[in-house]
Amino acid sequence: MVLPTAPPPRVVPITVDTPTPPLAPPDPASQARVLALIDHWALGAAATAGPATQKPISTAPGGAAAFQLQGAPVLTATAGVRTVAAVLVTGPGPPARQVINVVAAGDDLLSPTRVVWAGNGAAAAIFFTWRLAGQAVDWQPGVLLDAQGARRGAPLLTLGAAEDLPVWAPGGQYLAYLDAGAAGPRLAIVDGRGALRVAGPATNYECDRCWPDVHWAPAGDRLAYATRQPLPPAPGGTPGAPRGQLTWRLLALDAAAGQVVFDQQGQVVEEAHVLGWRDAGQAQVVLRRPLVPADQITGPAGRWADTSYLLHLDPPPPRLERAPP
Repeated sequence: MVLPTAPPPRVVPITVDTPTPPLAPPDPASQARVLALIDHWALGAAATAGPATQKPISTAPGGAAAFQLQGAPVLTATAGVRTVAAVLVTGPGPPARQVINVVAAGDDLLSPTRVVWAGNGAAAAIFFTWRLAGQAVDWQPGVLLDAQGARRGAPLLTLGAAEDLPVWAPGGQYLAYLDAGAAGPRLAIVDGRGALRVAGPATNYECDRCWPDVHWAPAGDRLAYATRQPLPPAPGGTPGAPRGQLTWRLLALDAAAGQVVFDQQGQVVEEAHVLGWRDAGQAQVVLRRPLVPADQITGPAGRWADTSYLLHLDPPPPRLERAPP
């Protein structure tokens, strides 16, 4: 009797696109123009909203809220800039009120779209979509407001593709965001006035929206994250599929000390994910290694082996070690 046999499993190679390179920042003239529009026109007094209808769009646990304004009057300035009140931000108590405007100057347009609250509403980050010369761009300028609705510091510039950023630290003392105004994208931590405390690399290799996820320590002073990193080419070797050349880079930033306290890169094709913090001195990390060549993976399920690690920062020296079973 002949028993039926099943063919052995076969992994079918797939075509992998070239990793998406980091976006270059806007040219200095464009940056200067949009920052000038924000400085002079993006924020206004509550009185400029007129008899507009208010629609709640965002609230914070401490009582702060943001309202979309409809029917506000259009203000035409002598400088050729038109503004219309779009968002009203109110703090936990009076007189914390601030209006965020839609700003139009020629073919440039700024429109407030995101309100990111710090904890209980002790501060807020407001980001704008930006049309430059009539064309939508990937960059998003933003401003910081304190609990009284007052502007704090210089404008920030980030990328709309970084949907999970910015992230306030617990307590609202620091903000982590993707700084797109630098020579290359970086993960930056600023204080409540927008002053840079510390920064580390951030890349979006392999896909448009693969920016690093960040995890703040419970005390709100340290942050851990992993980003993608290309492996160095083998001596005399030929370039392989891009997906088979990427590894991880794990970093921990100390905002209070203003320094990078841990920075390590993987040596083989792997992914790293920070899961969170066990306590103030230990972050939980998972390293994922492909079970088949990385350029032949056709889906995420059953193709990876996960290994748990702990990133120890206290007591020094900082180190990455296998987690106990």
